[in-house]
Amino acid sequence: MINTNFLDCTLRDGGYYNQWHFKKNFTDKYLKIVEKIGFKNIEIGFRFFESVRTKGLNAYCDPNFIRSLKFSKNINLGIMFNASDLIKHEDKLDYFYQSVDTKKINFVRIACHLEEIKHIGFFVKNLKKNKIKVMINVMQISEIKKSKIKRVVEDVTKINPDVLYLADSLGSMNKKNILILYRNFKKYWKGPMGLHAHDNIKNALKNSLVLKKEGIEWIDSTITGMGRGPGNTKSEDIVRSFKNDFRYNHFKSFKDYINKYFVPLKKQYKWGTNTYYKIAANFKIHPSYVQTLLTDKRFKDYDKKFLLNNLKRKETSKFELNKIFLAINKDQRKYKNNLKILNNFEKILIIGSSIKNKSDIKKIEKYIEKNNIFTIALNNTDHVKNHYIDLRVMCYPLRVIGELKNIKKDINYVLPYSFIPKQIHKKIPKNVSNLNLKIGKKNNFFKNKNDCELEVPIAIGYALFIANKMNAKNFYFFGFDNIIGKDKIKMDDTKQMLFDFKKQNKSVKFNFLNL
Repeated sequence: MINTNFLDCTLRDGGYYNQWHFKKNFTDKYLKIVEKIGFKNIEIGFRFFESVRTKGLNAYCDPNFIRSLKFSKNINLGIMFNASDLIKHEDKLDYFYQSVDTKKINFVRIACHLEEIKHIGFFVKNLKKNKIKVMINVMQISEIKKSKIKRVVEDVTKINPDVLYLADSLGSMNKKNILILYRNFKKYWKGPMGLHAHDNIKNALKNSLVLKKEGIEWIDSTITGMGRGPGNTKSEDIVRSFKNDFRYNHFKSFKDYINKYFVPLKKQYKWGTNTYYKIAANFKIHPSYVQTLLTDKRFKDYDKKFLLNNLKRKETSKFELNKIFLAINKDQRKYKNNLKILNNFEKILIIGSSIKNKSDIKKIEKYIEKNNIFTIALNNTDHVKNHYIDLRVMCYPLRVIGELKNIKKDINYVLPYSFIPKQIHKKIPKNVSNLNLKIGKKNNFFKNKNDCELEVPIAIGYALFIANKMNAKNFYFFGFDNIIGKDKIKMDDTKQMLFDFKKQNKSVKFNFLNL
C-alpha cells in the first residue's frame, strides 16, 4: 500500500482572498491545529518578489517571519515560488534562498507553466544540494494534450525535482479525464506525483479520491477549501475520508476551530463553487477572472455574465487583469482628444472620494480658496462644491456609462469616449471632453504620450496622466484615506499607480494633505 502524503496549503492558496494578510498569531494557531489533527506537510505561503510590498506576511515569507513560527519537529514546512519570479529575477536569487536558509523549511514548491519548466533547473539543483525537497507544480493540466505529455515529463526529468504535481488550475477536470491524464503521465514519470485540485465544478474531492485509489503519493487541501477562485479540496473532507491517516479523535476541536476562525472569513470573502465558476471551467477561463468580478462591488450580476461571455472569446487560461476591462470596452477606436490641456501649473490638487465629514470638506474648500490651486476631482462624488473644482475625471468603464445621466452642467468633465456605447454618443453633454485611454499591460505616465495608458482604468491614474501633461511639479492629494482601508484590491491598484508614476517622473513631488 502506497503511503499518501497529505499537504495543507490553506494560508498559501487562501491568501488570494485577503492578500495574505494573516496576523502572526493567526498563523501560529493554524499551525497548532493542523498539526493536532494530523497534517505533517504544511505550505505556509509564497515568496513573492515585489518592489512595492502591499501584501501580508505570508506573501513574502521573510526569514524573520519563518524563524518566528512555532511548530514541532514532526511538521514539514514549505513555501511556494512562482517560476516566473525566479526567471525574471535570476540576478536576485539570494532573495529567494534567504527564507530557505532559515533551517525551518523542508520543502519548496515551484509553480510552473509548461514553457517555464526548463528554465529553473539551476534553482532546483541548488535547493536539492541543501537537502530541500523540491516539488514542481505543473499548472493548467487540463490544457495539456496527450501528445505533449512525454515532452513535458522530459523537461521535468532534466531539472530532476523530487515530486511532480498536477495542478488543475482551471478546475475543469472530472474523475474520468484526470485519471486518464494521471496514467499517461505515469507512463513516463516514475517518481512520486501529487494533485492540487480546484473545485469549480465540485469535483475537487472526487478527483482527489480517485487518484488516491490509483496510488498518487501527494494530495493537497485547504481548510473550508479556502483558495484561489472557487477554492480547493477541503481539508476537513480529507480528514473525514481518511480517518486512519489522521488523529480523528481531535476532529471536533478541528471543526470548532474552523467555525470560529474560517467560517467568518468565508462569509466575508465568499469563496466556493457557484454558477460563475462553473461557466469559467466550461470555457477554460482562469478562475481569478471570476474572483475579481465577485470581489469588486462595482460589477453587478448583469455585468458579470456579460463579461464572462466576452472573456470566453479571448485567450484567458492565464490571468491578466487588463483583459477584464478589454472585455468591457470592445470599442477600441480612437476619438479625437478635445481636452484643452492648460500648461505650467506649479501645483495641482487631486481630490479622492474618502472625505469623511463636513469639517474636512470645509477645510479643503478653504485650502483651495487660499492657495488658488488647480483642482481635479475623481469621479462624480458629491462632497466639495463644484465651484471649487476645475475638472472632474472618470474612466472606469461601468461607472462612465452609469454616471453619464448624472453629469452636472456647471463643471468640466473628461472621460474616454470609447468607453461609451456608440449608440448613446449623442447624449454626451458639451461640457464633457475626451482623452483617449488605452488599457494595456502597464501604466504609462510619460508626458510625450498623447493618450493615457493604464493597466487598470481607475480615475487616479487618469488624473495623474492629465496633471503631468499640465507640467505640474507638486501634486497634492486629499481624500485618499480609503487606500489603506479594507478594500485591498483598490489599495493595491492605487499604490501601484502612484509608484509607477514616481518611477517615471522622479522630479515630481507628492504631498498628502492632513488638514
